[in-house]
Amino acid sequence: MWRREFVFLVCGTAAWPLAVRAQQTGKVPSVGVLASQAGPGGVEDGIVQGLRDFGYVDQRNITLHFRWSAGRQERYAALASELINLGVDVIVASGPRCEAVFALTKTIPLVCPNINDPVTKGLIKSFNRPGGNVTGFLLLFPSMFHKRFQLLKEAVPAAKRVRVLWLADNRSLLDWTMTAGQLEKLEITTTRIDGPADIEAAFQEAHRERLDAVVTTQGPFFLIQGRRIAELGLKYRLPTLTGEPGFAAAGGLLQFGPDIAQNWHDAAGYVHKILNGQTAGELPVEQTNPKLVLNLRTAKALGLSVPDSLLLRADEVIE
Repeated sequence: MWRREFVFLVCGTAAWPLAVRAQQTGKVPSVGVLASQAGPGGVEDGIVQGLRDFGYVDQRNITLHFRWSAGRQERYAALASELINLGVDVIVASGPRCEAVFALTKTIPLVCPNINDPVTKGLIKSFNRPGGNVTGFLLLFPSMFHKRFQLLKEAVPAAKRVRVLWLADNRSLLDWTMTAGQLEKLEITTTRIDGPADIEAAFQEAHRERLDAVVTTQGPFFLIQGRRIAELGLKYRLPTLTGEPGFAAAGGLLQFGPDIAQNWHDAAGYVHKILNGQTAGELPVEQTNPKLVLNLRTAKALGLSVPDSLLLRADEVIE
């Protein structure tokens, strides 16, 4: 099932238990947010609206402490320490920032809108009952990669030979992608990408070999280079597919992957439950709800006729 549902009571008194406690103790609950951006305006803003949906308003009945890492990994530990030293009630952080916080505290509840391999990394004991101080949304999982190839075959029925671009720092995603391609009986070849200069060389090679499509694994590098990948797909007339947000809007044919902004919004549900007495360790880690976006302009430019069945299932169609 691709559907994820949260059932919460959302009304003007959603935060009433906290309001009562705040009046009794004089302490307004506080939430720390360790963000990846350099400032407001990114996906992390979703947590603010999500909390507002539960009746929480910053500086009124809750205090939000943002720390902006600007993508600098060397700052994660120091910023995490700042939030811990503030004595916040909950910390919200995703990906490697979540891991940085976890390395410093096993007691403050930690909500991670996007996490990978949390069991292997020791963040949780199991998905259904994490058991520690961490919960959140699983960003990537093998069936998502399998679904990508199924969608590619629907959009490009003639696709048989596919080039996969991958990053050396996450071999497991390549393994998932290779397995998914084999399940769909596709001939998969790979190119390791070590820097921006490698991308066009990979497309040139795929074009020279008359391959049918180019697919990427997943990671911040591909997010940053999404527009370039989309442009090269059109230049070399190769259908492209990634899971990175904004890829289809930039001209890529297909985008199927985590809706990171929605995860940040939905993380507020976990925060609400924790602030009202539940522990992170008893709140299951949920699979993220993948988002399908299709660029019809790109399909037409590539001479593809996208079936109505695929268009109807898309969360967004760019015309």
